This record gives sequence, structure tokens and C-alpha cells, in this order.
Amino acid sequence: MKAAESNQMQKRSIIQTYLSIPVSKTDKLSGWILYPLSDGLAQLILGDISYLRILFVALLGRYVYAIEIPKWFGFLSVWHRTTMPTGLLRGFWVKTGEHYYFNWLSKTIGATLWFNPLWIARHMLVLELANIVSGKTNFFTFLPQALHLGTVSFIGQFPVAIIVNYIIICRLPDRSRFIWSSVFSGILAIYYAVGKVYF
Repeated sequence: MKAAESNQMQKRSIIQTYLSIPVSKTDKLSGWILYPLSDGLAQLILGDISYLRILFVALLGRYVYAIEIPKWFGFLSVWHRTTMPTGLLRGFWVKTGEHYYFNWLSKTIGATLWFNPLWIARHMLVLELANIVSGKTNFFTFLPQALHLGTVSFIGQFPVAIIVNYIIICRLPDRSRFIWSSVFSGILAIYYAVGKVYF
């Protein structure tokens, strides 16, 4: 029972730590601007502009990405434990002061895996939401396609994403991480949009 209670307390602490990470006004503004801007460029490249889609992406950027991404990056930096894990897990932690924090490898992997196939599939669904709302696309028909596109895109971007995420999470100051992540995500958004057509 004590082990179960300890695990429950640790899970609660993880959630509380994540939720406690502040989100700056700059991050919120970046979410409003950078994501719809990059998607608008992607639509221009494909020659088909949907203002409703740009609106959906702007809302997603401001009310989802601008909150979840800075909080996750912050969590990777501040989450700690009081004892060093055993076995292979020791290679993912570094001691700073009296606590053990995620090292550069853990942070890089954590930042890269946040943008996993399911995350990308969700983005794909938002890109298609305008067509779903208008009845041009069936949600249940598109869902497997979005999951496929998410998987293919994730695998294709992985070699570059892991390098860029290392730079963002390990080399840049906290205040600018989301902005540069948004720029990189914007480039990937163009990749996703083009991939949605050609993959």
C-alpha cells in the first residue's frame, strides 16, 4: 500500500510541476502569429487558401501549443528527484546541487518525442477541420490517414528534429525556446501540409 501511495504522490507531483510552469505573453503572442503564418505560407505553396483553416490554426497555436509546449520544455528543465536511478536509467540524469535532473540526452529525447505521431496527427486533423466542418471530408475516414501521415512525417523529420530540439532545449535560454520551437514547427507545418498532399 505504501508503494502505491508513493507512486500516486509522485504522479501528482509530476502533474503539479507541469501545471505550475508559467506561460509568458511572448509565448502566447508567438502562438497567435507564427503557426497561422507558417500554415498560410504552406497553403500559398499548395495554391489553395482557406481563411477558416488559418483561424483554426491560430486558435490551436494560441490556446494549445503556446501553453503545452512551454510547459513541457519547462518541465524537462525543472523536474528532479532526490535519488539517482539505478541501472541504465543512470545515463539520463545529472546531479546538480542536492538533486538529480534530466541531462541533455533526456531533455533532447523528451523534447523530440513530445512532437510524436499522435501530436502530428492532431495537427493534421486541425488542418483538415475546415473541410470536416463544411462536410467535404469525413472525420472517421480521415482519422486513419492522419495517423498514417503523422507516423510518416515523424519518421521523416526525426534526424533533423532531434538535432534542432537539442539546440532549443539545451542551448537556448528558457524565454526564447518556444519562439524558436515555433519557427521550427512552422517549417515543419509546411512540411506537414505538403506531406498531407504528397505522402
